[in-house]
Order: sequence, then C-alpha cells, then structure tokens
Amino acid sequence: MTILIGHPPGGSYDLYARLAADHMRRFIPGNPNIIVQSKPGGGSAVATAYLYELAPKDGTMLGLFAEA
Repeated sequence: MTILIGHPPGGSYDLYARLAADHMRRFIPGNPNIIVQSKPGGGSAVATAYLYELAPKDGTMLGLFAEA
C-alpha cells in the first residue's frame, strides 16, 4: 500500500502519514508494508492530479493533501 502526500518529506504531513502507516499496518490482514510517498508541488495539486488520473484504482493508494 502507499500513502501519497502532497508535501515535501520531513514536514508535519510526512509525520502524520508515517504515524498513520505504522498504526494502520496492524489492522489490515496480512500486515502489509505501507509506503509514504511525497509528491510536492502546487499546494498538493500535483499529488491530487496523480491520484485522480494515474494511480491504481484498486484501493492500494491513499492520499493526504493540503486543506483548501
């Protein structure tokens, strides 16, 4: 699984995503690896567009973006 964040690594959103990944792993059958991937740019617009247009639509990618 992947958590996509629209901010650079090392910030608060990165911390929130990594904490969520560590917590969620215990509650998903099989304890899958959850990767946090940063895709900064355009106030999370780049990451949002990627998630909407190109990311797999099978539930293996989640997004964490900036509030508008």
